[in-house]
Amino acid sequence: MGARRRAARPTTPRADQGRTTAGTEEGRALPPEDFDALVAQRLAARERLLAARAEVLEPQVTQRISAVRSWPVGRRCPISRLCEAWVAHRHGLAMVRRSGTWLAGSVSPALVAETGRAIELYEAYAEERPPDWPASGPAALCSLGRLGRADRFAGDVARLLGLAKRMRAAALANDPARLDRCRARAERRTQPPRGRFVFRNSAPRIETAEGRRGRVRDALLVAGANPGDWPNAELALAHHPALRDTAQPRLIEPEHCEELDGLAARAIRYRAELAAGRWRISADEPPTSNPKEA
Repeated sequence: MGARRRAARPTTPRADQGRTTAGTEEGRALPPEDFDALVAQRLAARERLLAARAEVLEPQVTQRISAVRSWPVGRRCPISRLCEAWVAHRHGLAMVRRSGTWLAGSVSPALVAETGRAIELYEAYAEERPPDWPASGPAALCSLGRLGRADRFAGDVARLLGLAKRMRAAALANDPARLDRCRARAERRTQPPRGRFVFRNSAPRIETAEGRRGRVRDALLVAGANPGDWPNAELALAHHPALRDTAQPRLIEPEHCEELDGLAARAIRYRAELAAGRWRISADEPPTSNPKEA
């Protein structure tokens, strides 16, 4: 009985059910001129609706974006607010009014965690930030969006993390406390192992390029020098008094001329980028349109 009742129910919509959206089916019998006029009328109505919506949303969006640009240091900013401000600075206010934060891309828990890490690291070493950059991490993301080098929000989050690491390197490259910790580790590595039977105490006759790099770095630290002051191991061996006249093992591979201190090398590259204007920003105001369309 129940199967018959279900089979008797109509499966097609009734003719008397009205449409909920406007269509052009009713204009099939109209002449081409009248049909064009109907389409133009509906397009004009759509434009008026969008203009009224933008008039209501623009003050709210502008206020929220201004709040992100002046976000206090140390306070967590919601990821939705960050994405909205980033889209406004990257693609323009009109794009935020039209599609919200869609152009920012998908937001995953991993992206939320990476955003918090990048902001925290940036604010911790804000004294080494590029000229004219804000001290707040959320405002720095707005500045990155203004540069227009990433197509999605996740790209500028990664760029902010890379910038924060450069700033940390610039702050710690010549830090005495860091050098003391490095020197203590180098002294422990140069001492013979304890509690083991050592077969050979003589110096090695051959070594790799990476082995020479680590050995020279430790020797400079033990001698009280800063490895970051030397571009590579070859120059340190040729000119430092503590290493100049000592016998060196033979290299079994070509010398790569790599930096002795990776943190100091990153700081040097960061200062070179600042001098070249890579992180220069012209303004920190959101554009009114897409920069690619201007």
